[in-house]
Amino acid sequence: MSLLQRLRRWLRPNRDQPVVVHSTAAEPVPHAQPKPQPAAPVAPEQTGIAEARASISVYYQDRFTESNLLPPQLFTAEVGAPFELTWHQLPGRLLSEVVGFTDHFINGKQKVILYYEESLAAPVIVYHRDTNHRLIAPPEYLLGNINAAFTAEALPDQRQHVQDKPEQRGIFTDTSQTITFTYELNQLESNPAPTSTYVHLDKAKAVFEQPQAEQPLATLLPAGSVWQVFILARETTNGTMWLNVGGNSWLTASDTTLQDHNPYILPTPSLDQPQLHFESQSSPFAHAAVIDGPSAGTMQWDAPYGQRLTRLANGTKVALLEERAFATSLWYQLQSGNWVQAEYLKIKY
Repeated sequence: MSLLQRLRRWLRPNRDQPVVVHSTAAEPVPHAQPKPQPAAPVAPEQTGIAEARASISVYYQDRFTESNLLPPQLFTAEVGAPFELTWHQLPGRLLSEVVGFTDHFINGKQKVILYYEESLAAPVIVYHRDTNHRLIAPPEYLLGNINAAFTAEALPDQRQHVQDKPEQRGIFTDTSQTITFTYELNQLESNPAPTSTYVHLDKAKAVFEQPQAEQPLATLLPAGSVWQVFILARETTNGTMWLNVGGNSWLTASDTTLQDHNPYILPTPSLDQPQLHFESQSSPFAHAAVIDGPSAGTMQWDAPYGQRLTRLANGTKVALLEERAFATSLWYQLQSGNWVQAEYLKIKY
């Protein structure tokens, strides 16, 4: 049987006879493949509550690098609900732009981006003053980015003398700020100098009107001069010694030498006091008298031409005991022992 006949028989088989298929190694019969089944339809996502809600994503990013400065925030709510954006202040940065701003939730997903830029703040000036408002150190300038925190500190070696806290904290802003630390430095201990205390100036010294004065007087005291010291004063904060050399003249004890005498003052020689002697004649005189002298009263003496005592008022009655006559004056001794000149008495004979 030819190949053509064989094919016809295969295509039109006899219904009464079974179809016999002879397979040879050269002509393999392919295996029947199952038909691909259509894919099952994907069920649509359920709608309803999800369709009635919306979401807003908020990003806080650097203006130039677009890197996140804070973790993004996701907000969800019903469509149409109001939305209030949180305005974060970031240290050292200013908010420069807002993209996608909205104040309501709308259908779908929304994105809001807040862009920040670094910004240098205005300086903070720190002053260090004493209780007389004088600067005791140069001002300090604190610099930083806006909204960043800063800490101002008192002088390290004067912290114990600060009136308030030795540290003050704040936030850098776009306007300059000032901070003042006030120090209790005018703490002086003063005492009178010992008798006969002098100071030798080892070099020319500036003179001040008072201890701790800011400006000295115009004239320097010359080196090698010696001055008497009347008051000693010491600053309790640093131990500086101040010497008062008369009036409102003060100088520090540095470059000076204390001594107990002034070598430029010669000792005063002792002088014999002249002995005064007046010739007089004395005689008993027992009479009464009345003081009659100047309106201020009559002076009493311990002896004729001796030491003055007290005055007696006019009209005072006295008893006289003795009369003493000098060449140019006449004196009477009272019962008290004091003496009065005769011209201030009205004697009753």
